[in-house]
Amino acid sequence: MDRVEVRQSASTLPGSSLLIIGSYTATILFMQTQLKSWREKRGLSVRSLAERSGVHYVSIVKLENGRLDPQLSTVIKLCQALRITLNQLVGPLQRPQKGR
Repeated sequence: MDRVEVRQSASTLPGSSLLIIGSYTATILFMQTQLKSWREKRGLSVRSLAERSGVHYVSIVKLENGRLDPQLSTVIKLCQALRITLNQLVGPLQRPQKGR
């Protein structure tokens, strides 16, 4: 499922908390693909990104494979090491719409 599909399916469910969970899940799915893509664009191995960022290489592998929910501090370290913005890694954050 891509980011839009997850957000759309979450928005059809009742309750605003489900919309937030769906949006969060979509952001994580988007970040997984972007992390690996940006790492490869920079010509970095997982271990070299780990050395640059201070994030353990096992954590990076788990993030890229969707087996770890990242902490914000980890995401920021990865962005700094890759020389990208937070939006480039996780996508633009959207505020929940009123009335949902």
